[in-house]
Formats: sequence, structure tokens, C-alpha cells
Amino acid sequence: MYFCLKYTPIAHANTDIPHKLGAYIEQNGKYLMEKESEGIGVCPYDPEHNSTAIYSNGHLFSATVADFSGGDPLIYREPLRTELSDLKHLNGPNFVSSVTHGEYIYFFFRETAVEFMNCGKIIYSRVARVCKHDKGGPHQSRNKWTTFSKARLNCSVPGEYPFYFDEIQSTSSIIEGKYGETSTKIIYGALTTPDNAIGGSAICVFQMEDIEEAFRGPFKHQESINANWLPVPDNKVPEPRPGECVRDSRILPDANVNFIKTHPLMEKAVPSYHGRPILIRVSLNYRFTAIAVDPQVRTVNDETFDIIYIGTDDGKVLKVVNIATDQFSKAFVISDNEVFPKGTAVRQLTLAPGYGKVIAVSKGETKLVTLNHCKFIASCSECIELRDPHCAWDQVKNLCVSVDQATSFRYLVQDIIKSNGSKCKVSLNEKAPRKDVDDTITSNSIDEEPSSSAKELSLQIDSRPEPDCENDINSEFRTGCSQIKKSEFTSGTLWWGIVVAAMVGLFVGFVGGYCVSKKIYMQYPSTPFIEQHNQLDRLNGNHSMLARPKTVNLDLNVTSDTLPPKKDNLGSLKNLNIANEGTLQKIKKTYI
Repeated sequence: MYFCLKYTPIAHANTDIPHKLGAYIEQNGKYLMEKESEGIGVCPYDPEHNSTAIYSNGHLFSATVADFSGGDPLIYREPLRTELSDLKHLNGPNFVSSVTHGEYIYFFFRETAVEFMNCGKIIYSRVARVCKHDKGGPHQSRNKWTTFSKARLNCSVPGEYPFYFDEIQSTSSIIEGKYGETSTKIIYGALTTPDNAIGGSAICVFQMEDIEEAFRGPFKHQESINANWLPVPDNKVPEPRPGECVRDSRILPDANVNFIKTHPLMEKAVPSYHGRPILIRVSLNYRFTAIAVDPQVRTVNDETFDIIYIGTDDGKVLKVVNIATDQFSKAFVISDNEVFPKGTAVRQLTLAPGYGKVIAVSKGETKLVTLNHCKFIASCSECIELRDPHCAWDQVKNLCVSVDQATSFRYLVQDIIKSNGSKCKVSLNEKAPRKDVDDTITSNSIDEEPSSSAKELSLQIDSRPEPDCENDINSEFRTGCSQIKKSEFTSGTLWWGIVVAAMVGLFVGFVGGYCVSKKIYMQYPSTPFIEQHNQLDRLNGNHSMLARPKTVNLDLNVTSDTLPPKKDNLGSLKNLNIANEGTLQKIKKTYI
């Protein structure tokens, strides 16, 4: 076990002050210093520098900075290190975590994206790896990695224009479990948006298989300083493939070593599991800062779920369950707990023995907290809707109990996937609750207390306000963030409401139409327009009623009463131009 023995404040930096690292061994329950060595490249000069380290195969692998100013970032295992002042390797990184898997050590960090520099400045999340048995390269590369490569982590909401969570803050260890019908190895990551953007946080899951696939893919290359970054054709990649473990890297050809030195970035990004985050929070009050996972917690139904603990920069710890199938993964918030005062960031979370116990670390304090709140749940429906694998309803005791305290699962009720409250049964020695009219209305008053009679019911009515899990401003512990809000109306009430609304709408429409028609109704609707102008004086009161005018044939200018009887077509043509009083001239007409 290694500990950094001395931190020197930057304001009083002195390169003559030794930077020490102490190696300790455990004997008889005590830690004894085994040796002391230089801490350069292993311990940061300032505890505020984001660093990570992991011990594997008798060696300490670290990712930190090697100077007081933090301008020399490196990934180090004595005597190997990354290239000095090469932006293609590390460009202002903030290291988050490190894990071991197979023959490689994986480092997770965020850095300024070198491939985006021609378009502006942006931060990307990365995963880099080095071979555990890397011995350095030949000649001038004997103290440099020959297997260092890195790839981007893609945590985004899919769409035509994806919404990215580009800044990784924390990761879990590698977890092996069964998700749906698939057994795989995954790693959880807490990622956020930039500080000057909309406050957004997400939990993404990455498969180790997808990470390895990205490193087996094409390399990314930039021909010149102003050129685009493009994939390297396979025929230009030397053999053996750069970045992979070999028996002795010191005998590699120079072409192989130079290629991985100039092409450390992979073309393909590592996608998130099922293509999207399992949990998203948009809040002006907090962002995710730390994550720890209790893997594959077994329920009374012999199902397994991952329980995720998420720390925030506002002193809170969220307890979340991941419900995963073959097609999708979705997380439900079980509880929201204030561990530190507001404004105090949770920097690290570590699991402790026991159900729901976690160690939370801030800048100036470390706490052991228990986030198992089964005993605070009063009813069976609430206990099931909580979706906490640690809690189950005991049908014998009529209590929500912790699963680890139960001696038998026979009388325990749980439903993590569907949260089906109908599995609850009324105790035989209690009366079923009476369905009064007032019982169907839930109260939203914080000060209102349920009556004593309501507390005696085995199926209680929740009179507390629904918790707001999206933008949390209350400091008290709240549960049931994943529960569905209870309906306040029955289906019968809703049906009668629709019928009454329809009848009222018809009545209002009829009355409105009648009033409008009366307002615009004309006194003589059948009078032609021309008659209204030629006989305006008929409305002046001098004539009570005018005689009906005779029908006039417009072609002959005579009344229809004096027209000769129609004989046939030829006879009618002869008299078309003849009037009875002889006042019209003959007019020749030609028919075509």
C-alpha cells in the first residue's frame, strides 16, 4: 500500500524539498513502512490535482503531473512515461480513475480534444490503455510507452443532433453481471456538461467489449496542421499491430514504435450501453461528482440488480437501481439524501460492509452513512413502489424490512421491475379500508397530518406531497422518486365529467348560435338586391304594402300574362319580335 507523505503548497514551492512516497505493509493489523522512495510522477505536488493510481503485477501505475505547475501530465510506471509536451498524447488532462483488465491498464480522464482544435476548444472524455508488460522501445524510446493509445467515450442522448455529456467525473470498478439474458462486463461513468453550459449530468454504462473493440479499430490521423482528422487505411498500419502487447517491446521495429507515437488516437468512439444514458438529471442546483456501485444485489425473487450511489457537488448522495434488459437499461432513483452541508461537494464514494452503507468523502470530512431506509416506509404499496432491492414487505409482521435481516424470504414481497403494488394483501386480522368519498382526494398540504383512523388502515392513503426528483431544493431525506404519482380520480368520475362537459358545450353552442342569428337577421330576406334600391320608399311608412310586381320577360320586355300561347317551336319563332301593343321593332335573330 502506497501513501503520499508530503504535499508542498504551490505558493511556497521549493524544488529542493523532497517529494516522498512511502510503501507500507500490513502486519498483525498494523501498517509498517517498508520503504521510502521519490514520489515524482507518482504523487501530485498538490492534492487539488486530479490523479489516479493502481497497483498491479508488482508495479504501481499512476496518472498525475510531474511538476509544481501541473504542466507536465504523464502516465507513469517506473521507468516508462508518456511523451513529454506532446498534445497528441495528453492535452491538459484531468485523470479520474484507473482499472486493470486482462493484459492492460485502463485510465479514464477528460482533456482538451486535439482533433477539434481547428474548430475551437472542447473537452472530451477519454479512455487510454497501456500494456502491463510494456518494457519500452528500442534506442531513444527505451523510457517511453510503446503501447499507449486512447479513444473517446461517447455519452449522449441520440438524435439528429445528439446532446453530449462530454466531461467524465467518476467511474466505478469493472462489474461482471447478468443484464437481461446477457452476461457481460461493464463500467459505470458519471459525466456532465461543461460548467458554462446548461447544468446536466448523466450516468452512462460502457461495455469492456466495446472498449476493446474501439482499440481494435482504425487509427485517426491528421496529415497537416490544418487538415482534417481521418482514419488511417489498414494497408498503412505496420505489423505487428501497434498498441498491442508483445513479448518484448524492446525489439520492435522503429516503424512500429514511431507509428504509435504519432497515432495514439483511435478513430471510433466507445458507445454507451444500449446507445443512451440510463439516468439524466438537468438541475441548476447540483451536478454528479462521484459514483460507487453495489453490484448484482439479489432480491427475494432471485433477481439481481446493480445499486448505484451517486455523489453531487451539493452534498447529496442519490441511491439508484439499474433495471436492465436485453433491449434497454433504465435507472430509478430510490432516495435522495443530504450527507454534507449544501455547497460541499462529494469527492469520493466507497462501499462499506452492510446493506446500504457507503463511505462519503468531501474536502474536509469523511462519513459513514447508511442509506437503507426500509423502516421509514409505512405501507406495503410504498415499500414495493420504492424499488429498493434492499427492502421488502413482510406479510407476517406488516413491516417494510431490510432483506438482510429477514430469516426467510417466504413471506417477503418485492417487485423491482414492475413496481406492482397489487401484490400487497390485506392482513387477515385487519379490516379492509372503507372507500369514503374523501379518501379519494390526496392532500398536498405539508402541514396536514393524517388522522389516527387513517394510520390504522393496512392500505394507507399518502397525504404527503410527491417528491421533486428533477430539481431538488429540499434538504430532508426523500424516498419514492421513482414512484408514479397516484391518480386522484376514478374512471367513473372521469366518464361523467366528459359527459357533463359535452352537454354543457352543446347548450352553450346552441344559445350562442341563436343570439348571433337574431342579430344579423334581415327583415326582407327574399327581396332582390335590385328591388331594395329601386323601391327604397316602401319602407318609409307611406305604403303599408306594395303590390307584387308582374313577372317580366327580359327578352321581350312584356309581361308574362300577355304572351301568346305556345304552339310549337316554329310558331313561337315567328312572334318573338312582336309585342301586343306594337311598341317594339322587329329584330332578326340567327340561330347557329
